[in-house]
Amino acid sequence: MANLKEKLASLYPVKNTHIDRRTAVDVQVLSDLNASIAENDRGACIKRTRIFSEKPLPGLAIAAFGDLSGEDFCRLGKDFRFNRISPEGVAIIDTETTGLAGGTGTLPFMVGVARFSTGQLIVNQYFMRDYSDEPAVLRFIETELQTADALISYNGRSYDWPLLRNRFILNRFAVPAILPHLDLLHTVRRLYRTRLGRCDLQSCERSVLGFSRIGDLPGSAIPQVYFDYLATGDLRPVRPVFRHNALDLVTLCAIASQSAPLFRPDTWKKELFCDIEGVIKTLQSLSLHAEVEAVFQNHLETRRIENETHLYYRYAETLKRQGRVGAAAEIWRKLDELASGWSPLAAIELAKYCEHHLRDPQTALERVVRAQTRLDFRQQMGSADRFDDACRDLAHRHRRLTTKIGKRKNDHDHAPLSC
Repeated sequence: MANLKEKLASLYPVKNTHIDRRTAVDVQVLSDLNASIAENDRGACIKRTRIFSEKPLPGLAIAAFGDLSGEDFCRLGKDFRFNRISPEGVAIIDTETTGLAGGTGTLPFMVGVARFSTGQLIVNQYFMRDYSDEPAVLRFIETELQTADALISYNGRSYDWPLLRNRFILNRFAVPAILPHLDLLHTVRRLYRTRLGRCDLQSCERSVLGFSRIGDLPGSAIPQVYFDYLATGDLRPVRPVFRHNALDLVTLCAIASQSAPLFRPDTWKKELFCDIEGVIKTLQSLSLHAEVEAVFQNHLETRRIENETHLYYRYAETLKRQGRVGAAAEIWRKLDELASGWSPLAAIELAKYCEHHLRDPQTALERVVRAQTRLDFRQQMGSADRFDDACRDLAHRHRRLTTKIGKRKNDHDHAPLSC
């Protein structure tokens, strides 16, 4: 039998092609990356530290991120828990993974964590030489988060953090405490969606921050770069992944620094590259009514009403919710008198105001009839605007007010004569 085995082995020689990537890392490549092998009680991995100061990107001064206050973070994150957060207490995270599915089989082979300290942004990147390095990487991340009061990410609440949380559980780590999480993707959507269309990070860089990456590795190509590294053990093609990850972290600082001033009163009179409604909705969700009114007054002060009808409608609705119906009615009157940009919604609100607050159903009916006449004329002229719900509302309101006025008249006619 032994002789037969030898004969078979000679026919089909087995080649040992296994590469121990933990010992095969080129020392010169590590030196070129300014990286090293870092160890802890759960193993070892590659760690790279970069320090950014002054202006690492066009228009971004690291000091501007350091000047952000708890109020700025609160408005960016639409969460009062950020009121007590300082830039030094924030951990900015970004992961590079083996896929975008985010399930159990997806591995975050590189995790970048940026912290602000003494006017500098310190970026630590942890890279798995092999799958067996994962516990060591997770231990380093756990240590980083122990001194953090909040997280900042881009789509991290839906992707990066749930993925890391799953990896902690699968590797039998205690899941780190849940921290307030500022996901800047939601901030960008609120403030820039109408201007950007797409809200991916690089679209935001081009349109909001005013710079484009040159020679950057596309995010969709990163998983294959890691798989090639696992097959060859050659770390050199992974260099662009380190650069891509570090740029993502610096960009998040830039977005926060650029967006925070949009919630400050001294910017509301300027022409802003943002959706001012996003600013208003954020302040309304935080019940900052005085600031909401200041936004409206400062922003609308120098703008023609026909160019900002949607904001005037929102302003009137805000005043109505505050119980200042008289002030809201003044805005509705201006909107109802517009030739361009007119909508029957203002007439409906005025009809409600006249009927329920002024106790004047006759004037309310006149408002309704006038709005119906304008809508009929627009339809005859072939207007593409459709106000089906408003038409039904006006028709119902017309019938009800006519009945109410007729009943009042009948009651008056049959009232008993006094002696």
